[in-house]
Amino acid sequence: KNLTAALPQELTVLLRQAIKPSKQTRMRALSTLQAKVASSSLPPSDSSNSASSSSSSSSTTYTQPQLRSLVQHYAPAFKTLQNDDDRHVREAAATTLSILSKQVKLYKPALSSTLSDLSFPWWTAMHDTAREVSRAANDAFMNAFPGENKQNAATLFSAPYVTDAAIEYLTTAIPTSSAGSNEITEITILRRKYASIIALKSLL
Repeated sequence: KNLTAALPQELTVLLRQAIKPSKQTRMRALSTLQAKVASSSLPPSDSSNSASSSSSSSSTTYTQPQLRSLVQHYAPAFKTLQNDDDRHVREAAATTLSILSKQVKLYKPALSSTLSDLSFPWWTAMHDTAREVSRAANDAFMNAFPGENKQNAATLFSAPYVTDAAIEYLTTAIPTSSAGSNEITEITILRRKYASIIALKSLL
């Protein structure tokens, strides 16, 4: 499914750059994406005919349909970024999700499929061995689901997706490569498996 059709070109480019092999490119793209979303002055609402940008301002205002499309497309990118062996990249990815969560109501039924896609990488990020990554991912969860009731509902909704994905991840052999390559290293797999086990434990 092509989710980039409703996105402004600059966001489409940034999403592609965010999953490039180069860590510098990833960090630069995520930083720019954070700034663009954070500076968008459009408050969360379902209005789709608000002004999209202003030629007299350096900030851009994105509509809710554009932001929803952005978070939908960011879900697979976030999963890829959580496999990065650099904690700074993982932290930046979680921070980007946190900023998006302030703009988009992820608890809305219309985004349930996006939440299901995000569930496993999000839960493992919340239990990442790097404290900075875990903190950023938990901040994103608090932003996305304000209040205990929404957090409990999100956890209940996500639990089967996290459980199924974690069990599959823990029981499937994953090809590794040497450190420094663009493939998943053994250290990354061990880190992800540890986070998967802790994520499963948190749902018990």
